[in-house]
Amino acid sequence: MSKAAIIFLTTCFSILVVLYSATIKATPGNAIVIHYDAPIWIVLQCFLSQWLSLKVYGTLIPSKKEDNISIQFFLAVFVISGFIYLFLAIFLTLSLELFFGIQEIDKRHVSLLALSLIFLHVLNCGAVISFKLIKGVNEQRLDLERVQKLLLEKQLEAMQQKLDPHFLFNNLNVLSALIGSNPEIADEFLDKFTNIYRYVLECQDFKTISLDREITFAMDYMSLVEQRFSHAYKLDVECRRNTLYQHVTLPCSLQLALENVIKHNQGDRENPLWVKVIVTDHWLEVRNKIRPKVTTVPSGKLGLINLRKRSEMILGRSIEVMQKDGEFMLRLPLACN
Repeated sequence: MSKAAIIFLTTCFSILVVLYSATIKATPGNAIVIHYDAPIWIVLQCFLSQWLSLKVYGTLIPSKKEDNISIQFFLAVFVISGFIYLFLAIFLTLSLELFFGIQEIDKRHVSLLALSLIFLHVLNCGAVISFKLIKGVNEQRLDLERVQKLLLEKQLEAMQQKLDPHFLFNNLNVLSALIGSNPEIADEFLDKFTNIYRYVLECQDFKTISLDREITFAMDYMSLVEQRFSHAYKLDVECRRNTLYQHVTLPCSLQLALENVIKHNQGDRENPLWVKVIVTDHWLEVRNKIRPKVTTVPSGKLGLINLRKRSEMILGRSIEVMQKDGEFMLRLPLACN
């Protein structure tokens, strides 16, 4: 809370206290008597209480960890600052009253003065402690968010630097076979294979990538898949060309979606499985008919879980997974370029 807000609230509180006191003291049929300097004295007393509370808090805190303070610590702040405040406020108030001769000093007056000062200190020191508690909770929450964000960023870096090693070995085997049987196709296969790994290396330092580059990368990836599985899987991309340059997406997200389709669905040369990619204004949709493989592949769904975390952290929106009428659809969020 700003100093201006504290001054404003303290002043309003002091005026209300004076009005309440004057109303109680007023006798029926007589006007309410208000001393216009009264709010000033109460404001000064409130500021003294707040200042002493902060000073005692600051003096005691070095011996404690600020993120691990107890109720006993706050009680100590309240009691110590209270005794100091009571002594100083009574001494200063009585000294001024004696000097100006504006009040008769007796036991009753001193007792009432002490009670009113204790009341003020309870409210002011309580407010100071409450603000400190709220500030501490907010700081802990921000620290936790920073740690979580750092952890997610590290996970993101690890994911972006990783391409399935099986993909590498399987395609090297395909390349080896093509070199002996069809050198021309082997050259084309090697070009796309090189493009894929160049793209992965280039994307390591980027949290988002332009949609046109991601789709080009996915098409190169599917070319290798088609060659490896004898054209059992086909890719169809549907989008407006200007849309490709207006949006960004997560690097390798489309490749992960295609990899997920191939992992869980059966395709063959005579009846290939078509994977349709549709670009809309806000989503990158990946659709395919559900054709489960005869031999099931164990899946912990880590790929989609990590993809969801990346999407929420970087784009502020989650992926969407749907199954309807024998069709599987994965929607990847897009952001404006």
